[in-house]
Amino acid sequence: MLGGDCLRNFILFLALFTVLFITGCSIKSVADEAYPMMDIVYDDYGNKSEIFRAYNTKIDKVTDRLIEEEEPIDYQTTNEKIVLIYDDYLVQVYPDIENEEDTLIEVSEEGFVQNNYASDFFDTYELSEAAADEFDFDEGNSSGGSHVYTGYVGTNGYVKNTGSAPSVRGSTAPSNAVRGGGPGSGK
Repeated sequence: MLGGDCLRNFILFLALFTVLFITGCSIKSVADEAYPMMDIVYDDYGNKSEIFRAYNTKIDKVTDRLIEEEEPIDYQTTNEKIVLIYDDYLVQVYPDIENEEDTLIEVSEEGFVQNNYASDFFDTYELSEAAADEFDFDEGNSSGGSHVYTGYVGTNGYVKNTGSAPSVRGSTAPSNAVRGGGPGSGK
């Protein structure tokens, strides 16, 4: 009888450990394990937004994988990108402007979102309610942080940073500066 109790306790322990391990994984961990990191954008407070590259992978396939690994709180799809809200993270998935065969995944920490995104960004994607709940934005508030950041891919290229802190690539250019080139282009 003692052997049966030990086996049952072991199975219970294993099941509990598996549940704790699975729930301990964040969407950031999923992106980090699945795709190589391309860059990191820092704000003036040390918060960061990490950019990953999915080589030769279309946006729909990347998004499906992320959602399969962890269900977002809410998300919206547009022609230019997919915006997903997770617990403590904002994820944007969009095609690379320099190589349309690749997809970029931007994973922004909660502090980065609070300090750099305006609530108008979430209005655009009809995610105001989820953003208000997850990132403590007031619905209808015109600005969340001191900078208006909308993602790593801007209209003129890659956005280096949101403040005076350098990106991982070492620039100290002004916050509205953009960087051309990508990995391997000598920057």
